Amino acid sequence: MICTYAHYKPDNTIFYIGIGNAKRPYDFQKRSNYWKNIVAKYGKPNVQILAEWDTAEEAKQHEIVLIDCFKSMGYQLANLTNGGDGCNGYRHTEEHKQKMSDRFKGDKNPMFGMVGNKNPNYGNGLKIARGNHPLAIKVKYNNQIFDCIKDLADYLNKPYKTLYNQIYRNAAKYGYEVLK
Repeated sequence: MICTYAHYKPDNTIFYIGIGNAKRPYDFQKRSNYWKNIVAKYGKPNVQILAEWDTAEEAKQHEIVLIDCFKSMGYQLANLTNGGDGCNGYRHTEEHKQKMSDRFKGDKNPMFGMVGNKNPNYGNGLKIARGNHPLAIKVKYNNQIFDCIKDLADYLNKPYKTLYNQIYRNAAKYGYEVLK
């Protein structure tokens, strides 16, 4: 069963519309901070199952209509999106956008310093680049030199991520030598 449901403040003012299985309407743990603030202020919500649906798509469409309807009537819903699963309709505030922009400027960017050297805060700097790409890391294995980790992964018929982890953790243990 997939249902659409509503949460009401103790005074029976609707403040949230959702979709989920039979347990989701009564799960008060995995909720947004906005939802939690309302509950902290007004108390435990009353739950009402609004409809049951055969398919998730029907429930999503109903949720979208209900959220739009209640918002257009002036209700302040704790829904952060327009409904229908995912973040459709969510808009970051200008303040949040500026905060994120400032966070990743210059040497604050987690990728800063990753070109041509190792960033001690973010792994050992091994790259996914292939062939003669300037970021590709050459690897020596069984007296053969490979232009990049991906070429070695293809040669050994191993998943790239497995090989990357072996080289990252202890190249010598597995017989690899990272060349500069």
